[in-house]
Amino acid sequence: MFNSRKKQIYFILSATILLAILLWLKLFSVSPKRIAKPYSDLKTLQKIGRIRIGILQNNTDYYIDNGHVKGFQYELAELMSAELNLVPHYVVYNNFCDNFFALLNNEVDVLAMNLIPTPAGKRFLRYTLPHSFSEHVLVQRKKDLYINEKQEFMLNEDSLSDKKIVLNTTAFSTCYSDALNLSYKYNNEIITLKSNNSYDINSLFNKLDTGSIDLFILDAKTVKSNALLYPNLDYSVRLTQPMPQSWAVHPKNKTLCNAIDKWLNGFVGSNVYNQLQQRYFSEQSNNRQHLAHQHRKKLTDRISRYDDLVKRYAEKKGLDWRFVSAIIFQESKFDPTVTGAGGAHGLMQIMPVTAAHLSMNLEESPEKQIENGCILIATIVEKYKEFYKKENDLLKIVLVAYNTGSGNVEAVRNLAKQKGLNPNCWEDIEYVLDNVSNKSFVQGKTGIKGKIALEYVYKVWRHYAHYKNLHGKDL
Repeated sequence: MFNSRKKQIYFILSATILLAILLWLKLFSVSPKRIAKPYSDLKTLQKIGRIRIGILQNNTDYYIDNGHVKGFQYELAELMSAELNLVPHYVVYNNFCDNFFALLNNEVDVLAMNLIPTPAGKRFLRYTLPHSFSEHVLVQRKKDLYINEKQEFMLNEDSLSDKKIVLNTTAFSTCYSDALNLSYKYNNEIITLKSNNSYDINSLFNKLDTGSIDLFILDAKTVKSNALLYPNLDYSVRLTQPMPQSWAVHPKNKTLCNAIDKWLNGFVGSNVYNQLQQRYFSEQSNNRQHLAHQHRKKLTDRISRYDDLVKRYAEKKGLDWRFVSAIIFQESKFDPTVTGAGGAHGLMQIMPVTAAHLSMNLEESPEKQIENGCILIATIVEKYKEFYKKENDLLKIVLVAYNTGSGNVEAVRNLAKQKGLNPNCWEDIEYVLDNVSNKSFVQGKTGIKGKIALEYVYKVWRHYAHYKNLHGKDL
């Protein structure tokens, strides 16, 4: 008993020292520029107009449901960003160290997560006011209930003699101390800790459900949020009292923390906040019911039911399938039967005149609609790729052409030349589109609806960024 605890104490000390060394090495390895300015304060962010939000991908915090981006932390972050008049930019990190290194290295401005303020954490982070409260619970399979609500083992020694109970826990997390307590209680002869740095909550649920692990510990709200998705799991064993869950910013970023605190102080407990709680943490909510239905059909890891078709035809034309999916979502919300203004039809909302020019039939199957849309996008890419060498610039011009027509793109390019601007630079094209309806900017009448086209580009681009976050940043 003594030797077992001694080993675990050594492990904790070693892990703590290792984390401290890693943090110091990471801090001293950054460039002088980053050391000079290790964070972006509120004034800087408002000048830039953007806030970078570190967030975790899972079925509670940040996920896709038929093209729609959803999640409790995501919706909180959207509301907070709007209150501060900032455009949110989401960055996904799925392991413990990368999240904190990103914050300390000024790669993100805020961690929108369930973080429990601890004395050790306060040395490296500045925590916001709590956005929620939740206790920790032990999650296990209903058919293999190892521990009851009194934290007593349900199995006798004979049935455990040749079995090790695997408890998966995230290293350096607040749940880790609960895992150690259980391990101490049973002398580490029954429960074997399997620690890692992953924050991949979906994987934890899947591993437990399929039997590759036997137990894990998580906050009760997140567990209940996933209860409908995993009906064979039990979460009745409470290990702690309700604890505060906060966001975090750089330890020196007082102005941003104060601004978030001010918003949280007025928002938590409001009707909108209560609706979010209901939407993501109630088994009766339509949102969770629908997600459970998608999960049973194995569709929760997809952008839409058309992913395979989009991937197939996008690849044939050398396109990023997530870019094509973002266009489809903006055009039709993945409804192949919708008809828009001017007779635009189907998933890709192709106009009749465009369909006639490319010998397409608008009334064809969803598969053919996707194929036709990829042909159209590739045609536009081919037309402008010699002018726009940066991939993002090219794709944004493609979106303008897709939305308003290549003729209008040419008109904007000519207008840029007349104003002494570079027609091959997206920033200059963006400036022209933003001012094209200004009478002092354009002499005479023009049919170009610049601001509408820009809004289209921004909307598609936001969804494209989300889809890349949630489906890998590389092709």
